[in-house]
Amino acid sequence: MKHPYFDLDDQDTLQEYDEDFAKEVREYVINQHSFKREFYADTLKSVFNKYLKSKDVKDIILSPLPFLKIQTPMPFHEIYDEAARLLPFFVSHRANAYKWKSLCLWGLSHAHTGVPEDYGMIESDELEDEYMDWTDMAKFCPTTKDWLENKFGFRSFTRVRFMLIQPGGYIAPHNDHERRELVAINIALNQPANCDFIINTYGSIPIDPGDIFLFNNSYDHAILNESSVPRIHMIVYGGRHSGWWKERIVSSLIHAHNVYVK
Repeated sequence: MKHPYFDLDDQDTLQEYDEDFAKEVREYVINQHSFKREFYADTLKSVFNKYLKSKDVKDIILSPLPFLKIQTPMPFHEIYDEAARLLPFFVSHRANAYKWKSLCLWGLSHAHTGVPEDYGMIESDELEDEYMDWTDMAKFCPTTKDWLENKFGFRSFTRVRFMLIQPGGYIAPHNDHERRELVAINIALNQPANCDFIINTYGSIPIDPGDIFLFNNSYDHAILNESSVPRIHMIVYGGRHSGWWKERIVSSLIHAHNVYVK
């Protein structure tokens, strides 16, 4: 298995600052800086009406919605504090980025922040059962671990990561797959001013500290942190309790419809 601290050249990383590349990212962000509220409302209305007819939560999940904020409480101040104390242990994460770092709480190790294939392994259920677990860093995050295990509607995990974008850092426009699906769970532990999360055609989406949102990462998206504060989010993947999530996805859709459409 490849060790994450070695073979960085093979990962085509852009963790060293590239002036021309940073300029391209900045121009992309500037061009979509405002949130296209009316466009989001139109998409939301269409998905809402389809769900009213079908009463099938899949019509929400497998929809063109770029994101949906989930209405459920979380102790984000405490979780943020736990993440912030571990900043020295974050490692560089993926290519086409600068000052983008991550730390795994559940995975192969705290420093293996990618998927198993990134490290010469074949992803499988057997691999997850045998090699993936709470990492050594999870013991420093008791509030985070307790909330995830007991209060967030998951029966199992595949990866749980803190995601850091340092001041001056960016993630270039990219998408993670082609399937339209609200699948990724992004949790904002903080959200500095002058830090933009851009979703193509929808612009810079409104995010407040403590927001939990399902994200459709088939859309091109990019992030630029021009603040003086590290931006720390958490991304969670795993097996969800269907009833828990169905209830919250539906109630969150209704809430969003009341905010943006009515």
